[in-house]
Amino acid sequence: NGDLVCSDIDCPTTGGVTVDIDLGAGWSWISTNVSLDNMSLSNVLPNAGAGDFIKSQSSYSEYIDNWGWFGTLTQVAIGAGYKLNLQSNYNWTYSGSSVSSSDYPISLNSNWNWMGYVPSSNLDINAALTFTAEQSDFIKSQSAYSEYINGWGWFGTLTTLQPFNAYLLNLNSPHTFT
Repeated sequence: NGDLVCSDIDCPTTGGVTVDIDLGAGWSWISTNVSLDNMSLSNVLPNAGAGDFIKSQSSYSEYIDNWGWFGTLTQVAIGAGYKLNLQSNYNWTYSGSSVSSSDYPISLNSNWNWMGYVPSSNLDINAALTFTAEQSDFIKSQSAYSEYINGWGWFGTLTTLQPFNAYLLNLNSPHTFT
């Protein structure tokens, strides 16, 4: 149904949670905040189909029938963003442990970054991006964007960051935040 089955409030960070999200065919920008002992593509994206394709900022993998995932991307990382291209509708389902944002600091470089979203609930962009943004820093989701304007804050159509989504950020300076 697209929702985390439980949140930090009703599941402890070491408790079991199930990801259950319907993804349509085509591109989806994804991340996860549900951890497994083995974060291989086969475990995080079970039941993939021939021709499904995933890429991170620096690597990729394609699903090949009778083989599995093939490419340089082999593991999914908490806090990283991915672009997933599905050949058909897909129900993304797996169970694991919820994580705490404080255990997964996000390190961003100057220029472009592919960022995942670790919190288990929606947050206003100003609350979610707790680093000191600079004039003309830029963030975009798959369908919205915002730019940082000194004296104003984040301005644009992207106002809320959401679990399981990925974001691209173009920054003037490196930052680390939780």
